[in-house]
Amino acid sequence: MQTLIRPSAKIQQDLNEAKTSNHKTSLLKKMFIYVGCLVALIGLCVLTVYPVYENSHVVIEDDDRTPRSPMSEEQAQLEMRFSDAYNSQYNSLLRYWGDVLPDYYGGAFIKDRIFHVLVTCDPEDVREEIVSVTENPNVDIRQCEYSYNELTELRDRLSTTLKELYEEKNEVAMLLSAMMLEEKKNRVRLNIYENDQDKADEFASLLGIRNDKRVRFVYAPYRITYA
Repeated sequence: MQTLIRPSAKIQQDLNEAKTSNHKTSLLKKMFIYVGCLVALIGLCVLTVYPVYENSHVVIEDDDRTPRSPMSEEQAQLEMRFSDAYNSQYNSLLRYWGDVLPDYYGGAFIKDRIFHVLVTCDPEDVREEIVSVTENPNVDIRQCEYSYNELTELRDRLSTTLKELYEEKNEVAMLLSAMMLEEKKNRVRLNIYENDQDKADEFASLLGIRNDKRVRFVYAPYRITYA
């Protein structure tokens, strides 16, 4: 016959207290987990409704174009010969590519009498091709962020929207003084005629480009109008 050994009252009390303590600890852990999940959920909702970039400001840059110094007739003729030569190289690329520019092409420009071609891919991947077409072994091929096609599409979309806003006589849209595709910077450039942060932010929000890195805002107060 098996004999049952009952724990003493003191041992039983200790066991009960341990169980109670473990239960409280478990409840406390569950409470912390619940509160943590609730805070994370609230944070996610806030970020969804109020994106972080809405609190950022448009960067207004100063016009970095410098007026050219007067040239002598000899200098002007020399610059014209360089310009003709590089225009010929540029046109060779356009003929080679045909009606549709490649997605890797980012733009081209002349600076310091050097022909520069921007590409979104690794320059070495297309160097042989571009040198062969332009017949210029000294052409400078450098990497950029955005393709010419992408920037052109953005510029055309903004142009269409701005024309509609002008027709509606939208006062916010009147901040624009000029717009262009700036190949040297690999950006769409928007000139504004007031160096006003609040107006620039409102204007960018109106066009949906407040956080668009493809766009430059430049304070250059030269007004234009659309026909």
